[in-house]
Amino acid sequence: MIKMTALAFAFVVATGAGEAARTVTFDKVTYARQFVSGSPTAGLAEYIRANETVENWTTLVAVRSFPQLDDPGAAAAELAKTLKKSNPLARFQLLVKEDKSEAMIDFLTWPEDASYSEFNIFRYLRLPGHPGLISYQFAYRFTDTSPEATEQFKQDRRRWVEEMPRADFPVDFAK
Repeated sequence: MIKMTALAFAFVVATGAGEAARTVTFDKVTYARQFVSGSPTAGLAEYIRANETVENWTTLVAVRSFPQLDDPGAAAAELAKTLKKSNPLARFQLLVKEDKSEAMIDFLTWPEDASYSEFNIFRYLRLPGHPGLISYQFAYRFTDTSPEATEQFKQDRRRWVEEMPRADFPVDFAK
Protein backbone atom coordinates (compact mmCIF):
# COMPACT_ATOMS: atom_id res chain seq x y z
CA MET A 1 0.00 0.00 0.00
CA ILE A 2 1.33 3.39 -0.92
CA LYS A 3 1.66 5.53 2.16
CA MET A 4 -0.04 8.89 1.83
CA THR A 5 2.10 11.88 2.69
CA ALA A 6 1.22 15.40 3.77
CA LEU A 7 -0.82 17.39 1.28
CA ALA A 8 -0.04 20.62 -0.44
CA PHE A 9 -2.66 22.41 -2.50
CA ALA A 10 -2.38 23.30 -6.23
CA PHE A 11 -3.51 24.46 -9.67
CA VAL A 12 -6.34 23.94 -12.12
CA VAL A 13 -7.38 26.26 -14.91
CA ALA A 14 -10.97 26.48 -16.05
CA THR A 15 -11.62 27.80 -19.52
CA GLY A 16 -13.98 30.70 -20.37
CA ALA A 17 -17.74 31.12 -20.30
CA GLY A 18 -20.57 29.48 -22.25
CA GLU A 19 -19.69 26.26 -24.03
CA ALA A 20 -16.00 26.74 -23.17
CA ALA A 21 -16.96 26.57 -19.48
CA ARG A 22 -17.94 22.99 -20.20
CA THR A 23 -14.26 22.08 -20.17
CA VAL A 24 -11.57 22.27 -17.51
CA THR A 25 -7.84 21.72 -17.57
CA PHE A 26 -6.06 19.94 -14.74
CA ASP A 27 -2.42 18.86 -14.86
CA LYS A 28 -2.25 20.08 -18.48
CA VAL A 29 -5.04 17.68 -19.51
CA THR A 30 -8.38 18.97 -20.84
CA TYR A 31 -11.59 17.38 -19.61
CA ALA A 32 -15.06 17.85 -21.14
CA ARG A 33 -18.23 17.83 -19.11
CA GLN A 34 -20.07 14.57 -19.77
CA PHE A 35 -22.51 14.40 -16.87
CA VAL A 36 -24.45 17.01 -14.93
CA SER A 37 -27.16 16.82 -12.30
CA GLY A 38 -28.46 19.74 -10.31
CA SER A 39 -31.15 20.27 -7.70
CA PRO A 40 -31.76 22.68 -4.81
CA THR A 41 -30.09 20.21 -2.43
CA ALA A 42 -27.05 19.11 -4.48
CA GLY A 43 -25.25 19.44 -7.78
CA LEU A 44 -22.73 17.32 -9.66
CA ALA A 45 -20.76 17.94 -12.86
CA GLU A 46 -18.29 15.30 -14.08
CA TYR A 47 -15.56 16.02 -16.61
CA ILE A 48 -13.86 13.21 -18.54
CA ARG A 49 -10.97 13.06 -21.01
CA ALA A 50 -11.61 12.57 -24.71
CA ASN A 51 -12.24 8.93 -25.67
CA GLU A 52 -13.37 8.03 -22.13
CA THR A 53 -16.85 7.92 -20.60
CA VAL A 54 -18.40 8.35 -17.17
CA GLU A 55 -18.69 4.56 -17.05
CA ASN A 56 -15.11 3.86 -18.14
CA TRP A 57 -12.56 6.51 -17.25
CA THR A 58 -8.93 6.65 -16.20
CA THR A 59 -8.93 10.19 -14.81
CA LEU A 60 -11.92 12.32 -13.88
CA VAL A 61 -12.57 15.82 -12.57
CA ALA A 62 -15.82 16.62 -10.76
CA VAL A 63 -17.51 19.55 -9.06
CA ARG A 64 -20.19 19.06 -6.41
CA SER A 65 -22.35 21.47 -4.46
CA PHE A 66 -23.55 20.88 -0.92
CA PRO A 67 -25.82 23.85 -0.09
CA GLN A 68 -26.76 22.34 3.28
CA LEU A 69 -23.13 22.04 4.51
CA ASP A 70 -20.96 24.88 5.82
CA ASP A 71 -17.83 23.36 7.41
CA PRO A 72 -15.13 22.18 4.97
CA GLY A 73 -13.24 20.25 7.67
CA ALA A 74 -16.35 18.43 8.83
CA ALA A 75 -17.26 17.54 5.23
CA ALA A 76 -13.80 16.08 4.58
CA ALA A 77 -13.87 14.21 7.91
CA GLU A 78 -17.26 12.73 7.00
CA LEU A 79 -15.84 11.51 3.69
CA ALA A 80 -12.98 9.88 5.64
CA LYS A 81 -15.52 8.10 7.86
CA THR A 82 -17.43 6.86 4.82
CA LEU A 83 -14.18 5.68 3.22
CA LYS A 84 -13.14 3.73 6.33
CA LYS A 85 -16.58 2.08 6.54
CA SER A 86 -16.43 0.92 2.92
CA ASN A 87 -12.73 0.02 2.97
CA PRO A 88 -11.15 -0.24 6.46
CA LEU A 89 -7.69 -0.77 4.93
CA ALA A 90 -7.79 2.45 2.89
CA ARG A 91 -5.41 5.20 3.97
CA PHE A 92 -6.09 8.90 3.74
CA GLN A 93 -4.55 12.25 4.50
CA LEU A 94 -6.76 15.10 5.70
CA LEU A 95 -5.68 18.74 5.85
CA VAL A 96 -7.66 21.73 7.02
CA LYS A 97 -6.49 25.28 6.37
CA GLU A 98 -5.63 27.19 9.53
CA ASP A 99 -8.53 29.61 8.99
CA LYS A 100 -10.85 26.59 8.41
CA SER A 101 -12.02 28.01 5.08
CA GLU A 102 -10.92 24.91 3.13
CA ALA A 103 -10.14 21.26 3.66
CA MET A 104 -8.58 18.64 1.45
CA ILE A 105 -8.52 14.87 1.67
CA ASP A 106 -6.64 12.46 -0.54
CA PHE A 107 -6.87 8.69 -0.40
CA LEU A 108 -6.27 5.43 -2.16
CA THR A 109 -9.03 2.84 -2.22
CA TRP A 110 -10.18 -0.17 -4.24
CA PRO A 111 -13.29 -2.32 -4.72
CA GLU A 112 -13.78 -5.58 -2.84
CA ASP A 113 -12.55 -7.63 -5.81
CA ALA A 114 -9.37 -5.48 -6.01
CA SER A 115 -9.80 -5.26 -9.79
CA TYR A 116 -8.36 -1.73 -9.76
CA SER A 117 -7.17 0.99 -7.40
CA GLU A 118 -8.51 4.50 -7.27
CA PHE A 119 -6.73 7.60 -6.01
CA ASN A 120 -8.89 10.61 -5.12
CA ILE A 121 -8.35 14.18 -4.01
CA PHE A 122 -11.31 16.19 -2.73
CA ARG A 123 -11.05 19.87 -1.88
CA TYR A 124 -13.96 21.41 0.08
CA LEU A 125 -14.40 25.19 0.14
CA ARG A 126 -16.87 28.04 0.30
CA LEU A 127 -17.20 30.16 -2.84
CA PRO A 128 -18.78 33.62 -3.02
CA GLY A 129 -22.23 33.47 -4.60
CA HIS A 130 -22.73 29.76 -3.84
CA PRO A 131 -24.62 28.58 -0.76
CA GLY A 132 -22.93 25.99 1.43
CA LEU A 133 -19.87 24.14 0.20
CA ILE A 134 -18.39 23.28 -3.17
CA SER A 135 -16.05 20.33 -3.65
CA TYR A 136 -13.53 19.79 -6.40
CA GLN A 137 -12.43 16.23 -7.10
CA PHE A 138 -9.66 14.64 -9.12
CA ALA A 139 -9.66 10.84 -9.46
CA TYR A 140 -7.30 8.36 -11.09
CA ARG A 141 -8.05 4.65 -11.66
CA PHE A 142 -5.29 2.16 -12.35
CA THR A 143 -4.47 -1.54 -12.41
CA ASP A 144 -0.71 -1.56 -12.97
CA THR A 145 1.06 -1.99 -9.61
CA SER A 146 4.49 -2.86 -10.96
CA PRO A 147 7.42 -1.15 -9.22
CA GLU A 148 7.82 1.23 -12.17
CA ALA A 149 4.13 2.13 -12.21
CA THR A 150 4.12 2.57 -8.43
CA GLU A 151 7.06 4.97 -8.63
CA GLN A 152 5.33 6.91 -11.43
CA PHE A 153 2.12 7.07 -9.36
CA LYS A 154 4.03 8.51 -6.38
CA GLN A 155 5.41 11.29 -8.60
CA ASP A 156 2.03 11.94 -10.22
CA ARG A 157 0.26 11.96 -6.84
CA ARG A 158 2.64 14.55 -5.45
CA ARG A 159 2.05 16.79 -8.49
CA TRP A 160 -1.74 16.36 -8.40
CA VAL A 161 -1.89 17.15 -4.70
CA GLU A 162 0.21 20.26 -5.24
CA GLU A 163 -2.10 21.42 -8.03
CA MET A 164 -5.47 20.92 -6.33
CA PRO A 165 -5.34 23.94 -3.93
CA ARG A 166 -5.25 26.37 -6.85
CA ALA A 167 -8.14 24.65 -8.63
CA ASP A 168 -10.81 26.98 -9.92
CA PHE A 169 -13.30 24.76 -11.72
CA PRO A 170 -16.53 26.22 -13.09
CA VAL A 171 -19.53 25.69 -10.82
CA ASP A 172 -22.12 25.05 -13.53
CA PHE A 173 -24.90 22.51 -13.08
CA ALA A 174 -27.04 23.80 -15.99
CA LYS A 175 -27.87 21.14 -18.54
